[in-house]
Amino acid sequence: MDLITARNSEAFAASAPRSRLRRAVSGLIALLAFALLFSWIGGVTRLDLDKPLAYAGDSLEMLAYYDADYIHNDIDTRLHAPFELNHPQGWHYAFNALFQSNSNLIWASWLLASGNDVRALNIAYLATFLLAFSIAYWVCGRLGLRGPFRFGAACLYALMPYHFQRGLNHFWESSYYLTPLLALIIMRIWSARPLGHRWNQDRWEFTWSDRHAWSAVVVIVFLSSFHPYHQFFFACLAASVAPLAALYRRSWRPLLVGLFLAGLAVGVLFAKDTILRLLVAPDLAFAINGQAISGYGEAEAYPLKLAQLVLPVEGHRWDLLAKLRYVYDSANPLNNENSSTTLGVIGALGLFAAVTLALMPASQWRMSRVGKMGIITLIAILFAMMGGISSLISTASLALFGPHFSLTQMRGWNRIVVFIAFFAYFAAFWFLSEGVKALRLRYLSAVPFIFLAGPVVAIVLAFALWDAVPSPIGQAAAAPYASDQQFFAKIEAVLPPGSRVLQLPFVIHHETTAMQGVYYTDALRPFINTKTLHFTYGGDAGSEQAHWLKNVTELQADEAAPYLCRYGFLGVLLQRNMVKDVAAVERPWTTLLGAPLYSDDGNFGFFSLRSFCSDHRIAAMDLGAMKRHLGAAWKSGVRIFTAGDLQRNIGHLHTAPDGTIRLAADSEEEGYLAYGPVEDLRDGSYVVTYSLTATDVAADDKPLRFDVAAGSSATTVVAAERHGSTNEPLEVRLRFEANDSKMLQYRVFKPRGYSVELNTIEVERVDK
Repeated sequence: MDLITARNSEAFAASAPRSRLRRAVSGLIALLAFALLFSWIGGVTRLDLDKPLAYAGDSLEMLAYYDADYIHNDIDTRLHAPFELNHPQGWHYAFNALFQSNSNLIWASWLLASGNDVRALNIAYLATFLLAFSIAYWVCGRLGLRGPFRFGAACLYALMPYHFQRGLNHFWESSYYLTPLLALIIMRIWSARPLGHRWNQDRWEFTWSDRHAWSAVVVIVFLSSFHPYHQFFFACLAASVAPLAALYRRSWRPLLVGLFLAGLAVGVLFAKDTILRLLVAPDLAFAINGQAISGYGEAEAYPLKLAQLVLPVEGHRWDLLAKLRYVYDSANPLNNENSSTTLGVIGALGLFAAVTLALMPASQWRMSRVGKMGIITLIAILFAMMGGISSLISTASLALFGPHFSLTQMRGWNRIVVFIAFFAYFAAFWFLSEGVKALRLRYLSAVPFIFLAGPVVAIVLAFALWDAVPSPIGQAAAAPYASDQQFFAKIEAVLPPGSRVLQLPFVIHHETTAMQGVYYTDALRPFINTKTLHFTYGGDAGSEQAHWLKNVTELQADEAAPYLCRYGFLGVLLQRNMVKDVAAVERPWTTLLGAPLYSDDGNFGFFSLRSFCSDHRIAAMDLGAMKRHLGAAWKSGVRIFTAGDLQRNIGHLHTAPDGTIRLAADSEEEGYLAYGPVEDLRDGSYVVTYSLTATDVAADDKPLRFDVAAGSSATTVVAAERHGSTNEPLEVRLRFEANDSKMLQYRVFKPRGYSVELNTIEVERVDK
């Protein structure tokens, strides 16, 4: 018996390399077949990869934040002027390589593109289709799907409508190729052998040598964490599956494994955020404060809808089905990014089949592999649907952690469709394979299985692609990009490297949603098409950079120009398609600096400040001292609002002899000289200091009023009245308690009889 066992072991060892080689060759053939199919159905051969596939909306952020951050690392050094960093943060490269796995895809694409940024992102997007297929194909094999059925399921997953409709506009969402690995990890929580365990005689025991467990850890820590949504969805599903698997296996070990994996996934996200906060240059806080881009309630603003999962895709090839989808979308609310979650007919059938198995009373069906997928799918739907568990999570987070916590603001739960789709397509082709097996066994036993399975899969796959992919990948119009390339090359040729350029009008990302119908991301076009110039776009709302920019854009041209020279600016760029009255904005700048340089498409006009600064002998100041002063104030908890940071209904901005911007109102004006910024403060004691000068005091003057107000009705928290002294600085300090204070405003009311010049309003916490 020992001799036979030894010979069998030798035979197995000899055959293992051949088996691996056959699997590798089979996988390469499948990938080649998919690549040819994708090239045809996606219209890849007609694309010009040297031009953007998309050049508007969020695709401009993809071009900027992916190419710039991952490759050139110059977002923080060329945006946020004049508060940009002096030098790039080199650790970004190591951090991205470890924890932003798609940065490695961008790097590989950039090398293939010979350093062309646009081509690199185009290649990376096309590569996401190949990666989604390859990983889904491998995972389907690990889960027991074989032959052409495995190919069909992986094809539909890689080519599902979500991939085409998200496109390059949402490259982040198109990068869902790692999701099948997360789905495999969830399925392994059900396994008879718990992850990280081995059988020792009569019981399971923990082991450090389980390669499946280590693979799961590597995926969760170093690969999938680049997409926090997918990582968090995985955590929710793993934590939900764990108790069910424990009951099924009658063991506490699956519960422990599932909760550990869920905790690890969430812990990695918090660890990444902590590492970033520790490593980031302190100066960056002048521009970036982590402004919220969503709020409580958006979990239901972008929900998953069952109807959208199963209805025809938008713009279906068959007019009747296209009209059916249009009827639903036009009559029902909250149709937004969730419109891309359609699975197609085959995916919808797989979804219903898996869920049906999950609901069957017979445990052998319910606990089959596809039945378990159905259970996971039901859990995913319960989380992401309108009014589902996601809403409960955000509501609990609001009550426990407040409105600024990440779970309170989490939205876009419809994106969990990448998990649902994998299980749905797997289930569809698993049922198809079982049907073909039954048909052959009963009627066509003499026919080789592949001769029967191949044509069936081909027919089903052809129908599914006709049904779910209404059009190939699109290409952006060439004219805007060509115009930008030529225009910004001219500007870069006439300005020294490192020159600062003021962008007009005033735009805050994620807040200024549109100006004259132009989306805020259009302000990234100058950055995307230059390599050495510095621009003012990109500061968060409420940051020092945003305050500075708001102030300077409200100055008249003759006062703004010398002010800009002092801050090292050598140009003013007007985005003309964002301005209602272009002539009114251009006229004073043209009078001061001469005719602008226009882009071919007429969207941009550029005014050079270089001669003006030189002729008036205005040297750029050293911003280091100013940044150190602001940094010290920021560290000590003092917030400084300069004259134009707040709102007003009287007065005008002007530059003082010392170069600062101040807010002046003459003696005939009456009203609020300042109010806002409508902010929330943590509980504690604060002092607000108003610095101003009051002149031309009339004999029957009324006092200036200073107050802090809270709430939508502006209820007064604390107030004071002061009479000004002619030409003497006036400093008014008010102490107040912030007890769950919301929507706070710091206000100055000026009656007639005073000419007032407001300098700053400082807010400091004093109970530290």
